[in-house]
Amino acid sequence: MPALVPAGSPASAAAVGALSSRPATLGDRLIAAVLDHIVILGACAVVSVWSFRRWGVAGGPEFQLTTASLVMAALLSAACGFLYLWLSEVAFQSSLGKAIVGLRLVRAGTRGRLAAYAIRNALRPIDGLGFYFVGGLIAGCSRLRQRLGDMAAGTVVVEEAVSGGLKALAVTLWFATFVLTGWGLLRVSAHPLRTTPPEHWGGTVAQVGYGAGSAHIRTARWRMELQFTSESPSQAELSTAAH
Repeated sequence: MPALVPAGSPASAAAVGALSSRPATLGDRLIAAVLDHIVILGACAVVSVWSFRRWGVAGGPEFQLTTASLVMAALLSAACGFLYLWLSEVAFQSSLGKAIVGLRLVRAGTRGRLAAYAIRNALRPIDGLGFYFVGGLIAGCSRLRQRLGDMAAGTVVVEEAVSGGLKALAVTLWFATFVLTGWGLLRVSAHPLRTTPPEHWGGTVAQVGYGAGSAHIRTARWRMELQFTSESPSQAELSTAAH
């Protein structure tokens, strides 16, 4: 089949040869994205729990989520997602999810690998809007099935014949991330809780608490309470109220 290079775009001979592969289907890319985001969610859970314990405030039956704890959790979670995808694509032109499905990332432009893969992942939050509705819509209208990040970076996700051994290794590493997530959560859960607000951004954003047969989370504007019924501990009533 002809080289898959957009008309008029500069590409080296090596890139032309690499792009002779067929662009990945949207279904395969979705499966790979789900597998990769499961790994990312595990890392985000670890850094978020650490941030909440490091910058949150414990007091009696309530735990206060401060501005600092939420900001740090968001920043560290974003960094985990970006670094996992960027470094794996720079090193292997793939990620665990892509390797399991049988996909590879190639460059169709003149940008270096570090810059190209950084750009495509920096724009992922835009493509990911609406659970990747934006990225899927743009890719569905693209001849090379490129989302916005791919177009800006000059990259294409293509189908790749992955050997059985390499795929088995990717699956093993993917399952190993569950073990690492569990170990990480146990480690950060042992971090001592602070009892005074942090010096900077110490304002309380939300409070999480529990009482006799109930648990709640509240902010300055609303309160959500989970009431456990007396008939069965497995039954609960959820109520919300605005202040």
